[in-house]
Amino acid sequence: MLRRWIKEFSMDTSQLPQFLAPILPYLLKGGVELAKSAAGELGKKLSADAWDGLKRLAEKIRQKAKAKPAAADALQRAADKPDDPRVRGMVELYLEEVLQENPDLAAEAARLLAGVASGG
Repeated sequence: MLRRWIKEFSMDTSQLPQFLAPILPYLLKGGVELAKSAAGELGKKLSADAWDGLKRLAEKIRQKAKAKPAAADALQRAADKPDDPRVRGMVELYLEEVLQENPDLAAEAARLLAGVASGG
């Protein structure tokens, strides 16, 4: 069921922020192991390569945020309060914006999720 959801999800890049927002703060603050733990069952199912790809993607997103004070603030708040749904909403909004402005980054994220869905 999880793989089917990711496969369907990866076909629609507009849903990428919903997938990335919950794990992004953990990837940026504590790295892969913390993100795996926070992701629960999903964390157990992803390969080391998939987690490495997510970590690289998170760093690229952080670099894009540096140019936008509100985005940088949202990511910092998310790192400080990763379980706060209000903060997660801020991060989702920022991610929607950055992925729309950076189609190459959105395509990379979609490819990464497609790899996860296919067992990579």
